[in-house]
Amino acid sequence: MVNSSPSADSDVAEDKALQYKITHVFCPLQLPDGDDHSLSNDHALSEVAYASACAYAEHVSGSQKSQWQHIVKMLHNFNDTINFEALDESLVISQLLSMGEGGK
Repeated sequence: MVNSSPSADSDVAEDKALQYKITHVFCPLQLPDGDDHSLSNDHALSEVAYASACAYAEHVSGSQKSQWQHIVKMLHNFNDTINFEALDESLVISQLLSMGEGGK
């Protein structure tokens, strides 16, 4: 077991975005004690998902790479739209128009 210093523990406790990411990515679903939803939390989680997809894409080859790029693009578009409290109509229209048949 690794002992961590009190200052390291307080650093993690202060990083609410990190706590949100850990809770929503690694922990089993539970009924919430309260709503932890916020635009900044959702954006932080979206950024992690997008960054992870981009990192994974570097390890995919061949025909799977082109398929994976559709997922990366979708997460990029989602990350762009989550920057705002309400959907930006022109951004959503632009994203929809950029899509091809089958997500291409």
